Amino acid sequence: MKEDRKFYKNPEDFLSSSFQSHTNLEIKLSSNEIGIDGIKALGSAIIQLPNLQSLDISFQYSNIGNQGLNEFVEYLVNCTQLTKLNLYLCSNDISLEGIQSLGYMVSKCVNLQDIYLDLAQGY
Repeated sequence: MKEDRKFYKNPEDFLSSSFQSHTNLEIKLSSNEIGIDGIKALGSAIIQLPNLQSLDISFQYSNIGNQGLNEFVEYLVNCTQLTKLNLYLCSNDISLEGIQSLGYMVSKCVNLQDIYLDLAQGY
């Protein structure tokens, strides 16, 4: 049985959705100045998805930096059912600190089997 993929471009639409039903989620926030408060709101919502198995999320050109990535990773480690993660971070000034937080997340997500990271700077 194929799972329905839920797709959101607007954070408010995602935050107002029914969380219990999400298992396969795609969120595109490219070129969106989400900020730290937005990252926290998004992360708080994502950890309320008890059945989340696949997450495809794009922060390309969103200026989240290391601080935003570190915040988001702290929420992702609580997604215990997550098996697949596609994370697009192109052009966000992510340094070694941000990469290390991603490594921490991967080590804590014991069910994670498939991960794709886009860390290109896109000059």
